[in-house]
Amino acid sequence: MTTLVFGHKSPDTDATLSAIIWAWYLTNRRGGDAEPRLLGEPNTEAAFLLQHWGFAKPQIIADVEAGQNVVIVDTNNPAELPPSINDPVAL
Repeated sequence: MTTLVFGHKSPDTDATLSAIIWAWYLTNRRGGDAEPRLLGEPNTEAAFLLQHWGFAKPQIIADVEAGQNVVIVDTNNPAELPPSINDPVAL
């Protein structure tokens, strides 16, 4: 299963680039399968840096499925995360 890596809603430069870098690390240095995601449109500065350095803008998601593997970067505030982040997995 692919691990989704994302930061907080209203992604700034830290949340955007941390997700990209951490997904790269998990995939290329740890042998995993990870992809960066955003929880909204990146702010102006983050969008500029994506364009300037030639990074593709990560896919924007609104929520995650129960049981989805995730890595959360650049936040410790549950209010800034997808609504279903703590939903239990049905067995």
